[in-house]
Amino acid sequence: MLLPVSRRPGPSLAGLLLVLVLATGLLVALPERGAAASGCFPAGGADQPFVTSQAVKDAGKDISINGGGWGHGLGMSQYGAYGAGLLGCNHEEILETYFPGTQVTADAPSPPKIVVGLIQKGAYGELTAESGDVTWRLVKCVGDATCAGEPELPVQVKGHTWRITSLADGTFRITDRVGTQPETEVWKGGDLESLLRAPHEGTIVRVAIHEGGGISSRRVKYGFTEFDSYASEGGRIFATQHITPDPAAPTDPTVSAMERYLWGLAEVPTGWPYETLKAQAVAGRSYAQRRTASIRDSCRCHILATTSDQVYRGYSQEEADAAYSGGNWKKAVSASATRVLRYGSTIADTYYSSSHGGWSDESEHVWTADIPYVVPVDSSRWETTAGVNNPNQRWSVGFTYEELAAKYGWASFERIEVVERSFPQGRPTRQDPNGDGLPDGVRLTGYDANGNRVTKWLSGEQIRFSSTGLGLKSSLIQIEVLNGPDESPTPEPEEPTDAGRTGPTIEMACPQGDVPPSDYPDVAPNIHSPAIDCVSWWEVAQGREDGTFGPFATVRRDQMASFLVRALAAADFPLDPEPDDHFTDDDGTTHELAINQLAQAGIVEGTAGDETRYVPEGIVSRAQMAAFLVRAYE
Repeated sequence: MLLPVSRRPGPSLAGLLLVLVLATGLLVALPERGAAASGCFPAGGADQPFVTSQAVKDAGKDISINGGGWGHGLGMSQYGAYGAGLLGCNHEEILETYFPGTQVTADAPSPPKIVVGLIQKGAYGELTAESGDVTWRLVKCVGDATCAGEPELPVQVKGHTWRITSLADGTFRITDRVGTQPETEVWKGGDLESLLRAPHEGTIVRVAIHEGGGISSRRVKYGFTEFDSYASEGGRIFATQHITPDPAAPTDPTVSAMERYLWGLAEVPTGWPYETLKAQAVAGRSYAQRRTASIRDSCRCHILATTSDQVYRGYSQEEADAAYSGGNWKKAVSASATRVLRYGSTIADTYYSSSHGGWSDESEHVWTADIPYVVPVDSSRWETTAGVNNPNQRWSVGFTYEELAAKYGWASFERIEVVERSFPQGRPTRQDPNGDGLPDGVRLTGYDANGNRVTKWLSGEQIRFSSTGLGLKSSLIQIEVLNGPDESPTPEPEEPTDAGRTGPTIEMACPQGDVPPSDYPDVAPNIHSPAIDCVSWWEVAQGREDGTFGPFATVRRDQMASFLVRALAAADFPLDPEPDDHFTDDDGTTHELAINQLAQAGIVEGTAGDETRYVPEGIVSRAQMAAFLVRAYE
């Protein structure tokens, strides 16, 4: 998520005192409005040291990275809000503690609809009429009342799945894919100016995209689903869900478009304390409310249905909420209807992540902008209170010097150190301590193949991503050296082959001059950009939903499966098109087919101790990736 640029007010006495407190390393909980009166325990003050785990020591690692929390560490800690709810704090106290200077108000405007992005430039989309028939329309006059006169398309009968594709000229094509019968064409028409609309208020439909060897879907019930053709790249599809107010009570704030959107939000377990759920509802409403001002071109939407914005599961979340908690989440949303968090007259940007490891951080040191209410907050007591049991409150990851050298392409590794933090208890800064104009905070040093000393600087966010750093759960880290490096590394350079290189090169797969630039807006020319252009050219990697590549993002085990399947397909390796179902925890996910194909080929296996679980959301380590690649090559 990108932070908006904002300006911090001039320093006050309270602000200068806070700077002094942080500079001297004192652990002080920030004051909370009304906390003493309500009996809400103070958020901070718990002492939880960073300690190397015995597992890392037993593994014979040289360096231990000891960290806390999971996520970017800005704004609200969801596990901290959980602990606050257990301690008796209300949702106002939770939010106003995590966002100092803000206040919960009950005056949110009601947007006429919430547009959720489901598919961005997909090869095709699918809609299944799950609980009833669906009548489609071709819309050519968006925003014009005369659109009601547009002709209706054939009716989609309950139980049928229609696939929507776009031709290179923007024409839509709908085919019926019911059961095992041959695919038949239902309708064809439209143009670049047209939209396909499936009104289904009160009827549950499943919107799915098939790409990368798997299926991902959202079950939605309110408003209408809309498909937009994209002629470029041979014809692509956008799909959005337009959530509208309850037509039976269009002015009732508890069934507005915003509330119906929030019913499908799946950010925290619905069995958590009621006031914690209300805090999450207000945070989710505030975050979404800020994004309803305009439609984003990259997704044709206000807000995405993924962790890029907020995780929206649609009607499936409502069903799970009703089954497992008696509808507590939906009740919390309705009870907090129209409530948002404001900083002055402005609705706050309510960023949040799973947990902070004790301290949240300051926006300008983690991302880019200076937001006056996204500042360091000590919520260590809330995060560690009895009953929270956060598995990521403290964690350790170990590395050998050889592993770290291989990570950065060096002959040997010498040292990793945090040079500057945002404040004494904070994360490595994204500011520029060494004056090179780039975000720095962590310094890594080693030696190249010629024995020359090399240095690499990374920000806290860069060090936590596996593409640039070490694949950590957060950047709130302490470093412990378990074994010292060699004093005088003298690596020997590799002998070149007859071709003048030491092994396979990118040139072999993607000859220079044959490969067009990928032109991702977030990929700057560097040592990795030729490889990014190469995998994009071969369609092994296809970019993200918003058109970016995400060079600093991590790769999950399920995503890795699709990457390998595409690579094998590019090499004409035959994979079983109908593999057995090897795992129990990937059913219905985007990458299920790819995972099962790799398992059938013996390239991937279940997790240690449970062969039936693949853990699709797990992060792939470099060692695991090496094993997968070797098996695929074999």
